[in-house]
Amino acid sequence: MKRKLFIVVLAVLMLTPSIMLFAKGAEEVKASKDVVNLKVLTVWSESRFPTWAASIDEFNKTHPNIHVDFEMAGTQASTTRMQTEMLGNNPPDVIHFWKFMLNEYAQNDQLVALNPYLEKSGKMEGYFYDPVLVWNSPAEEGVVYGLSDFLGPSVFFYNVKMFKDLGLKVPTNLDELLAVVDKLPADVLPMVGDWKEPVNILDTLAKIQVQTTGRGPILETVEGKNTFPKTKGLLEAVTIMKKIVDKGLIVPKALAYDQNGATSAFISGRAAIYSDKSHATTIIDLIKPDDFEYAMFTVDFVENPVNRYSSTFGSDFAIPKKSKHPDEAWTFMNWMWSKEWQQENVVNQGQLSSITTANKEISHPIAREVAETILPYLTDDSFYLVDLLPQAALNEFGTRMHQLVLGEINDPMFILQSVQDAMDR
Repeated sequence: MKRKLFIVVLAVLMLTPSIMLFAKGAEEVKASKDVVNLKVLTVWSESRFPTWAASIDEFNKTHPNIHVDFEMAGTQASTTRMQTEMLGNNPPDVIHFWKFMLNEYAQNDQLVALNPYLEKSGKMEGYFYDPVLVWNSPAEEGVVYGLSDFLGPSVFFYNVKMFKDLGLKVPTNLDELLAVVDKLPADVLPMVGDWKEPVNILDTLAKIQVQTTGRGPILETVEGKNTFPKTKGLLEAVTIMKKIVDKGLIVPKALAYDQNGATSAFISGRAAIYSDKSHATTIIDLIKPDDFEYAMFTVDFVENPVNRYSSTFGSDFAIPKKSKHPDEAWTFMNWMWSKEWQQENVVNQGQLSSITTANKEISHPIAREVAETILPYLTDDSFYLVDLLPQAALNEFGTRMHQLVLGEINDPMFILQSVQDAMDR
């Protein structure tokens, strides 16, 4: 009897580690099933936002029930990649794409409305700059489908020493801007920009167009209720752009420059003015000599502008309706749009946040000037309105503007009709 009891006890003791191991394994399997794996796909490359990918490790450590697989797709062919992902039955849980794509997917009811999440987190009122949520409500007024990654007011930069040496006045209106050409040496380009890609020259047009027409007329045209040749203020904007070209402020040679080339020409003294968005300071500062001094200015192109400032409100993060984990996807987005994350990963990297409080401690003098003199005055009419156009129309607009600079087109109305034809197609 004692021997039998000993054998039974021995058998139990021998089995105990296996039983415990099995129990532990079952517990681990259960725990792994509780972890939600989120796929996040962004249009940017890591070189544009170098801290983003690394910061995801922090999220994964502080959110043990959610694991984010974060991919920075880069800008090369990213539009096609995003469209392919959205066509499938298993899209990313959070997808980050260009504004025109947000418009299309929101209008096709393919994105999750963020209003309940924003309200619950206290971000629906007073958290963002006033126009930001309007920018992200492209399908129905007041229904928010995305969040802007950053703000990019469009400005002019100028070479301070060159302006002083040549006795140039910093322009405040169109006449003063055109007058810069008359005092420049023949070997200095009056203005450069990231214009090698035709669509990018629309940034300079946007500076003008935001002052001649508001958001309403552009929206009506995009929605098919009007045409581009008849859109209030748009012909005036293209006509002013033609004046700039005719005066020689933008010359054909300038179209050969991409962003790096334009920046190099600007800091080397081969160009007097650089037209871009405010975050171009990050590239300028990266390669400029220590003694190179530059500053920014804006121009009133018309006497009574609808709005003074043009700003892109960034590309947009959204949650596809086909996401299997919308709540967890919002947890991730809510973390990215905390003041602390935005300050660390947007503001400290040279961008301007869409969150008012995140911009309070900007150290860069030009970024601080933009934050103090432009951001508080952004309105619904400040939108970088060309972003409302579908890609085909944008491409057509940029191509025709290039042809205007090259002297192949001389009629602003023809440009607008060509854009309308692209829309109709």
